[in-house]
Amino acid sequence: MIKTLTRWYRPGWHPQDYPMRLIVLPFIPRWITPNAVTWLRFALTPLVIWLMWTEQYAVGVPVFGVVAFTDAIDGSMARTRNQITEWGKIYDPVADKLLIGSVMVLAGLKYFLFTTLAVVLLDMGSIAMAWWLKLNGDQVQSNIWGKLKMLSQSVGVGLLLLAIAFSIPSLFPYSLFLLQIAIVLVIVSIYTRGV
Repeated sequence: MIKTLTRWYRPGWHPQDYPMRLIVLPFIPRWITPNAVTWLRFALTPLVIWLMWTEQYAVGVPVFGVVAFTDAIDGSMARTRNQITEWGKIYDPVADKLLIGSVMVLAGLKYFLFTTLAVVLLDMGSIAMAWWLKLNGDQVQSNIWGKLKMLSQSVGVGLLLLAIAFSIPSLFPYSLFLLQIAIVLVIVSIYTRGV
């Protein structure tokens, strides 16, 4: 039993890397790098913003879901394919926060003013902290708290968009709850020097 577990366990991998390696990553050619997926998220974020701005939720919600999922893809690719780069450590979280922060501002301010402001300001603070630490020679990288925060934010924003797009008011409390959990997680992430 222990031999079987150690055969599958990989130091440095996150829990989502194991299913991603088996289910999603086989469909992504090896010549596509994690940094290319991060660049794709940067490139598609303006499209998501425009779809939200113009309230084209029928298209915008699925596009947001796909673009947000690229965060899980590039991280798992980097860890499982041994392609972690300094560029990726810095710009992957920036791409995440640009996507989530933009959609939060466009959709969330109207419904959850203080929660939205807290999430966006704390995310900006975590990026500023990461840059400052990096400039001073400290190591900052993603950790489990940052990943849980991103998951909580993505699902919370996704539920908010579904509530708005399909007039499902019962989803608002769940969205708000997940976004408030994200506030706690971003504080823990900052405290543990993760992004």
